[in-house]
Amino acid sequence: MVDLPVQIIRFVEEHQPPIVEARFRDSTGCLHTFKDKSPIFTDDWGLYPTTNYSQPGVIRCEVFGRSHSPDGQEVVRVGTELASTENLAEFVVLLPRSPNSMEKSHFPVDWNRFNTT
Repeated sequence: MVDLPVQIIRFVEEHQPPIVEARFRDSTGCLHTFKDKSPIFTDDWGLYPTTNYSQPGVIRCEVFGRSHSPDGQEVVRVGTELASTENLAEFVVLLPRSPNSMEKSHFPVDWNRFNTT
């Protein structure tokens, strides 16, 4: 399992722990949204209606495969532990062009974890 970075964008509901909304963009730029208890996305239990959003978070996922997009960018197919609000749990996300060049990636994780051979 690896961590897919997400942005926690808003407080949804008072609950113990609080319900929040998080999202990320896939390799095509499509936005995917998730709603669940805050500990699913972060170990910060201090997310409240008054918190300044967005906050960084992650969603656990399994790597299914690695390939290249039509424009040559390296992509990875992942499955998340949680379905999105669109009822999707499998996504294709960008990988960085190199381990030290993650600023353009939607998926800045430990490069070595993607060896699927």
